[in-house]
Amino acid sequence: MEEWKTYKLGDLVNLYSGGTPNKSKAGYWGGSIPWISAKSMYEDFLSTSDLFITESGLKAGSKLAKKDTILLLTRGSGLFNRIPVCWTERDLAFNQDVKNIVSKDDSVLLNQYLYYWLYGNKAGITAILETTGIGAGKIDTERFLSLDVSIPSVDEQNRIIRIVEPIFDKITINNRINHNLEEQALALYEFWFEDDNECKAWPETTLSSFFNVTTGKKDANFSTPDGPYPFFTCGQTPLRAPSYSFDGKAILMAGNGDFNVKRYIGRFEAYQRTYVLMPYEEKYLSFLYLLMKVHLGDITGGSRGSVIKFITKGNIADYSFRFPSCCIDDKLAVLNSLFTQIDEHSAEIEFLSSLRDQLLPKLINGELHC
Repeated sequence: MEEWKTYKLGDLVNLYSGGTPNKSKAGYWGGSIPWISAKSMYEDFLSTSDLFITESGLKAGSKLAKKDTILLLTRGSGLFNRIPVCWTERDLAFNQDVKNIVSKDDSVLLNQYLYYWLYGNKAGITAILETTGIGAGKIDTERFLSLDVSIPSVDEQNRIIRIVEPIFDKITINNRINHNLEEQALALYEFWFEDDNECKAWPETTLSSFFNVTTGKKDANFSTPDGPYPFFTCGQTPLRAPSYSFDGKAILMAGNGDFNVKRYIGRFEAYQRTYVLMPYEEKYLSFLYLLMKVHLGDITGGSRGSVIKFITKGNIADYSFRFPSCCIDDKLAVLNSLFTQIDEHSAEIEFLSSLRDQLLPKLINGELHC
């Protein structure tokens, strides 16, 4: 076996800071450069964004993250439970809670290998995290740059890349397919149940007609980094839990903070401010999930239209909407078929993620030889 050399990470990489563009200047926005905030990176590791800026909109002193480099999330909730790195697929801008990492010399360290090294070294990153609140943390960049990294030759780095890259790519492809399928389902739902003029004549009903409103019972500290079950909190991304209290087909709604709606099938745990909604009839699961996504602003709007700080059971149970009394089973079947495909891709993502998480640490530590 060839000799691996050990360096301080700071000797191998440059670390660049970002900054939030001035939102009061209209000229900053509407360009072609995606702008990634800590929140959008945390929600989506595909480096996508709905916000675009002009190059002149970059905050003074900040730089673009170039294609095929790495973003590091340095502050936010859930940092103790996931890998806070992202691979850039195009040039983009980023905010101050994100850092751009670039190898100083690609004859010594390849950017893509470093991405996989960071992804597979969760324990090392977790060890330098500082707690800033329940479930939240930050990465001290000085301690981060002081991490020891043992690397092989560039040829060996390329061999490792060839092994793990197809796994990462397939996970990314499945995530994108799922995003597209949900967009299709959402468009059909709005066409059938929101935009049709006949909707105004439908009778009114409430969400309590379709499910009981219950909450989780666990504190956020119940989470564990390697728990086998998803733990739904009020954050966008589930944590992990060592055990489960729920098993079935459910809609999860955050009760405070960053209001959001999720859909899940299987065994899971839930935070005490997360609402667990299991439909009486399974055929309505996808329909209700889409309805709650579309009407989330109304549910969280309060009686005077201003956003409330938290949702009560009554806000959900008593929410009224117009619903056709018959002849929609064919439409429900179409929506459910799209989500069945999503569930199949999600199961493959879970399998591939487990394979990646077992294989990658052994490859970057030299326990498996290519």
